[in-house]
Amino acid sequence: MTLQIVVRDAGHEPVIELHGWLRGPEIGEFQDACSHRTLPLRIDLENLSGASADGILALREQRARGAVLTGASPYIELLLSGRQKPAAGEAGNPKGH
Repeated sequence: MTLQIVVRDAGHEPVIELHGWLRGPEIGEFQDACSHRTLPLRIDLENLSGASADGILALREQRARGAVLTGASPYIELLLSGRQKPAAGEAGNPKGH
């Protein structure tokens, strides 16, 4: 499954929703979408199925920039915390998305 990026700019807080896998060329598209939004920015990870190591790094970079990451599965949260490394270059979500 590829990544679908949904951007909602309603109100004072833009929201970027990620649906699918954050990996490969989709990482650049995600970073581009984030760079065109002002803070506060919320990144909704509820429908994120998994991410490569570089995808996790991109999410961490946005969090360090000041974006708020919401809705992540416990496993994605663990990867974002840095206590677990993605296996074989990719991190899956046990929810089965």
